[in-house]
Amino acid sequence: MPQWTFPIKSEDLTNQERLTSEYGVFGHKRSYYYHQGIDIYVTGKSRVFAAEDGIVVAIEDFTGGPGEEHWLYTQAVLVEGASGVLNYGEVKPVRGLEVGSYLRRGMHLANVSPVLPPEKARPDIMGHSTHMLHFEWYETGTRESVRWNHEDPYPSNLKDPTVPLTSAWELRNSVELDKTLTVREFLAWRGVVTPCPSCAGMGTMLYGSTSTWRGGLGGAAMTYDVCRVCWGTGDANRKGTDLEKVTELLESTKG
Repeated sequence: MPQWTFPIKSEDLTNQERLTSEYGVFGHKRSYYYHQGIDIYVTGKSRVFAAEDGIVVAIEDFTGGPGEEHWLYTQAVLVEGASGVLNYGEVKPVRGLEVGSYLRRGMHLANVSPVLPPEKARPDIMGHSTHMLHFEWYETGTRESVRWNHEDPYPSNLKDPTVPLTSAWELRNSVELDKTLTVREFLAWRGVVTPCPSCAGMGTMLYGSTSTWRGGLGGAAMTYDVCRVCWGTGDANRKGTDLEKVTELLESTKG
């Protein structure tokens, strides 16, 4: 089971006794679709934090589109990490966040957007709010959210986040998020002027094999290592030591 950090600060939750309501659980049957995620009700435009390290693979329009007049306009951020792809829905991404941005666990990535007008609040639903983080979990490789309509089969790439998210919720008060940085603040702190296009200024990147930049045979597992374009600096115009060349040099001196 993945070990996530809860994406919302405890004091921003409308209900401290339960993760969500019976209406906000995964798989709840609604008017014409099944609920694809879990709704985390919050008091307002709360900050949303990365539940694990990952790379932003999509930023999409989420609610309030054509034919969805019931909802206000919101967006979603899809982040691919070790557990798959996490979708942070019904939010507004922080300024500077884009596809390819690298996020560390606990980094501020978005703010919750109101998804319903005030008159559509549901006091009959425990903890209900017009502001909520809609949290979804997908298989690795997913690049867009799905809709699970009544007449459709269960989406093959959709996963139930209930168990790991509940575990993160139970541990939420032990995680300190007050000192997290936005992407822009983090890059400034690192002295990055022109972010490297491969690692988005983070200095590390996710490789599809355990061999990472070294090449050759490796295990079929996503693995983080130093970026092979900027070599750790995060800046496109300020390269670090080229480890591939160092390795080649060392190999040439053997024997």
